[in-house]
Parts: sequence; structure tokens; C-alpha cells
Amino acid sequence: MNIYETKKPIVNRKKKILNLAKIFLGIIIVLTFFSKSFYSWTLPKVRAENIGAGSLTKEIIGEGIVEVKDRIEHYVSVTAQIKEVKVHVGDRVRKGDIIMVLAKEDIEKELERKNIELSELKLEYDNILSNKEINSINTYNQRLKELEEDLSYKEKDLVIYKALYEQGAESKNTFEAKERECNSIRTKLDNLKKEFEQGQQNSLRDIEAAKLSIAKKELEIRDIKEDIENSLILSPSEGIMKEINFKKGMILNDSDPVYILDNVNSGFQMRVDLDSGKSQYINLGDEVQIIIKNRGDITLDGQVKAIGDKKDDYSKKTIIADLDQADLLGGETGELYLKKKIGSYDIIVPRSAIGKDSEGEYVFVLEEREGPLGKEYEVSKRKVTIGESDNSYIGIRSGLLGSEKVVVSSNKSLFDRNSVILEK
Repeated sequence: MNIYETKKPIVNRKKKILNLAKIFLGIIIVLTFFSKSFYSWTLPKVRAENIGAGSLTKEIIGEGIVEVKDRIEHYVSVTAQIKEVKVHVGDRVRKGDIIMVLAKEDIEKELERKNIELSELKLEYDNILSNKEINSINTYNQRLKELEEDLSYKEKDLVIYKALYEQGAESKNTFEAKERECNSIRTKLDNLKKEFEQGQQNSLRDIEAAKLSIAKKELEIRDIKEDIENSLILSPSEGIMKEINFKKGMILNDSDPVYILDNVNSGFQMRVDLDSGKSQYINLGDEVQIIIKNRGDITLDGQVKAIGDKKDDYSKKTIIADLDQADLLGGETGELYLKKKIGSYDIIVPRSAIGKDSEGEYVFVLEEREGPLGKEYEVSKRKVTIGESDNSYIGIRSGLLGSEKVVVSSNKSLFDRNSVILEK
């Protein structure tokens, strides 16, 4: 056996060992790669955003109904039969259009009744003047004179008893009794004057009330006379007839309005009910946009003119906005839109970044580090104090510096010092 044949088994053995070492190293690398990949697959995948200063803008949207500013409810003071109704609900009428024709005979009877009522009111007025003023003054003067004379007599008597008491001829009790008599009469005088003044004031009020009643009745009579002249109920303005409460052949009365008319010349407004949380950002005079949904989404400018509690629901506010002049009828559905800056903060974060637990609000901050196979990421939980918010962002008062990246979404639940995969 030569030297070459002796070394050949040794070389082959070394090659086998080298190949085994390569295979082993390859397996280690593959296992390391796959174990790293498998570990990565189990980590939460997150998205993160840079944060910084910014302004918050509130967008407020609410639906409501368009209505006229002036709604006329027409009542009558006469009792009369309706001969004819000239209009229907939904009709557009002009000023002076005939709404109803009434039976003239019934109105004339009503005029007679009103004239009798006026005569009765005038008699009551005369009685007030005679009974409550003249008689009361005479009675007052007579009573006043009696008390003044009695007081004068008692005061003279008191002077005599005072002198006798000082001389020891009368007792102290007798003198004090005389003094009490004088004081009692003075009190009666004061009360009489107060009662008279109050009575005079009441009389004046009764007289004024009687005058007003007479004037009101005279006005009713004048209106009835006008009704008799034409026996017609006319439209007082241009508008849309919303309600008619009496039909042909019925008897008019004053319990319900004869008709309800939307005065289109007065302009339009929209009434919107909003949660108190939204309405707190709305102020009188704010400019808003109104989108009329059932009129092709036309957009009108508006201005907030009233804010008040919603009837029977104090968790909401009723907002009334004046509308620009437009070809509207009332009853349209509208959407109020207001975009308003509500504040600036040194740090704002997306709403989705904020979490909450038993200790309060928090965010997860993304932290980066170099690992064996490149960049690695983990998150740290930071407690924060929040301020106002809008539809997209929340202001941060404390807890962050402003240079961080915060997690805005994750496919799994996170915890402090959680390793994560950053989605690009």
C-alpha cells in the first residue's frame, strides 16, 4: 500500500465531517430562521402614527324639519254657520283670498248679543265709580273725623291725668291706661288710612279693568260689523294652508282655530334636536349649513337664533336656525351641519389610540431597537390625561412628550413591554 492509498481514508473522513458540519450549520440556520419567523407570526401586528401639536375641529350634524317663522292661528269671536269653504289643506293662498263664506244672519244675531254685553259692562263700570269711590270716600271721611275727634279728646284727658300722676293724685296704672287708650286710637287711625289707600288702589285697578273690558267688547263689535259687511273670512297674508278645522254646514266657535296658515313671507327656520354633548359646542349666532334632503340636497346658509331645552327631554337641546330666503314650503327634511374649531393642544392623538382601564386612559407607545436579525419593536403602556376631542382626534394634557409614535390599531390585545410586528 502506497502513501496515497494510506491517506485516502483520512481525507474521505475529513470530507464527511466537513459535510456533516455544513449540514448541521445549515439546519441551525434554518431552524433559527423558521423559529424567528414562527415567533414573529405569533406577535401582534400593529400600526403606529407620529404625534404632535394640532387643533381640534368638531363636526356637528343633526336632522330637523323646516318650518315657517310665523304660523297664523285664526280664531273668531262670532258664532256663525259656514256656507262655503273655498280652500283646502295644502293650498297656497294669497293675501285677501276668500277662505270661508259665513251665514250673515247668524253674525247679526251675534252682534246683538255683543251689544247687550257691552251695555252690561258699562253699567258695571258706572257701579264701580259710584259704589267704590264716592261711597267709600264718604265713609272714610266720616270714620276719620270720628277717630280724630276721639283722639283729640283722649289726648287732652291724658294731659290732665299726667299732671295728676306727677302730683301724686292719680296712680301710675290709671295714667298708663289713659296712655294706652291714646295709642290705640292712633293705631286705628293709621290702619284706616292704609286701608283707604289700598282700597283706592283696588278701585283704580277695577276701573282700569272695566275700561279694558269695554274697549275689548267694542273691538269685538267692530270686527263683527266688518264681518257682516262682507260675511267673509279672508287670508291675512300669502301662505300655505296647513289646517282647516271647520267644514261647510258647521257652526264656528272660538274653541279651535278656524284655520292654521303658514306665512311664507315671514321666512323659514329649521328646528333640530341635539344631544346636550353636541349642543354645548353651538352658540347663538353661529353660521351653519342646511342641506334640504327632499329637495335635491340643496344647501342653504343658516344662523343659530335660539337654543333651549327640549320639551319633556332635558338630555337634549332644541336648536333653531334661521334660513336664507329660498323656494321652500315648510315641512321639508333638512340636515344641519356645523364645523367648528374647539381648541388647540401641544399633543393630539388619533381617537383609536386611546384605551381605558380601571386606572384611566392610556396609549401604547412604539419603541424600536436593533436585534440579531435587524430592527425589532415593542410597545410600552403610558398613562395619559385627556382633554377635549373631535371626530378624529383627542387632546392630551399630560403623559406624552410629543415625539413618540403611538399605536393606532392592533390585531391582538396588547400589554406593557409587548413585542410587536410593525405593519408598513
